Amino acid sequence: MISDDQREHLHTWITVRRVRDTMGRTRVQEWMASISEYLTFRKSLQSFFDEHLKSYCQGKCFDTRRSACCGKDSIIVHFADIAINVLLSADEEIDPILEALTTEPLGFSCVYLGPKGCLWKLTPIVCAMFLCDGLIDVRLKGNRELEETWHCLQEQRKTFTWPDRSVLFDELEKSFLALGVQSPLMHYQYSPGLLRVKRNAGLIKT
Repeated sequence: MISDDQREHLHTWITVRRVRDTMGRTRVQEWMASISEYLTFRKSLQSFFDEHLKSYCQGKCFDTRRSACCGKDSIIVHFADIAINVLLSADEEIDPILEALTTEPLGFSCVYLGPKGCLWKLTPIVCAMFLCDGLIDVRLKGNRELEETWHCLQEQRKTFTWPDRSVLFDELEKSFLALGVQSPLMHYQYSPGLLRVKRNAGLIKT
């Protein structure tokens, strides 16, 4: 039996892909333009990971199959994570994800973790920004330049995800809501904590 999280994720992937497939080319291009700055940020984040962190993660966790960050059967996923991936992915890249979500998980690893690594084309932002204590101790701590670069990346992340201003992740949810799409993964519309941030910033009224 699949989990409730899998059902929620599966519903969202299928629904967003259906919307994408019914949208005209112009609307899809508009959505792609709206995520261009975020993709530039993710490219910088990936470059930082590849250059400074990847070798440690590969040897410490993936090769030994003792991953800390992919060791749970579910992860925190935002609606925007899925929407962006659907925009970027071909159907043959999405189909293995749908298959994984309809398969009863074995063990305690993330349902999205395949034999060759993560099935996502662009990993969820929570995963991309996760650094375990061991990684921080070995690669970042004491290296002022890397610590400052990582801090800058964390601040950049907030410009897309922290709703004390208009941010991409919130706006994508609103765009799909306007099309009649709803998902429990729309945290910017339903999470008490995120709604409080928006309310304190004067973005919504009580």
